[in-house]
Amino acid sequence: MDGTLGSGMRERGDGGVRVLCVDDEKGFGDMSAAQLERRFDRLTVSATTDPASVVELLEDGFDCVVSDYEMPEFDGLELLRRVRRAHPNLPFILHTGRGSEDVAMEAIEEGVTDYLRKDSGSAQYDILGNRVLNSVDRYRNREALEYSEERCRRLIDSSPHPISIVVGSEVVYANQAFVRLVDADSIDDVEGERYLEFVGERYRDDVRNLVSRVAEDSVSFDRREGAVSTLTGREIPVSVVTTPILYEGEKAVQVVFTEVR
Repeated sequence: MDGTLGSGMRERGDGGVRVLCVDDEKGFGDMSAAQLERRFDRLTVSATTDPASVVELLEDGFDCVVSDYEMPEFDGLELLRRVRRAHPNLPFILHTGRGSEDVAMEAIEEGVTDYLRKDSGSAQYDILGNRVLNSVDRYRNREALEYSEERCRRLIDSSPHPISIVVGSEVVYANQAFVRLVDADSIDDVEGERYLEFVGERYRDDVRNLVSRVAEDSVSFDRREGAVSTLTGREIPVSVVTTPILYEGEKAVQVVFTEVR
């Protein structure tokens, strides 16, 4: 590792994590990088003594920042603020020898992912490495879920079939085809409303039981006949397909409608 930016050369395998250690004491930064790489096969760690370069360095694809607090140019909280402006959710761990509650509270307010006191023992690197991996795994899972949900929304929005997503008792998402089906003026007339308001009265008990069973994964897929109750008082015969999904991390039910003519 060189003086400004030291980087481990091991290849990243599946699940590999790139970490950037920031510490104005070159020896401590290099030691942290070496200790973390020695203990955790998934970690490839680089070290820099220049906090001003961190935001630019992150463009190279780092997964986590581990930063000291007390540095001469600016402290770890200012670095956290700069990183958050460019990368709002990137894991950032403050690893500091200064352990005041004021620093910890301010770091939490600024969006720090984790906060860990430095000590003189090598066991601290086992703790630090585990916190890095846990933080990055949570971040990646959240990113993957958000990507999946965004892709789901695009598919729903582009579908010619009326589709709604139900969480609990409410419609939380619907496409324009569903808005037209229920004679609504806009999506605002649909989202947040009780889904049973859009179900023909004689079908409500059956649909309530079905949605509950699908949401709890008792039924993986169901198709049946029913009727939609529109906002203008019409009842439209439909065929309904229900499927369990995750929506914003919650169990939900996707409902696809086809008018029966």
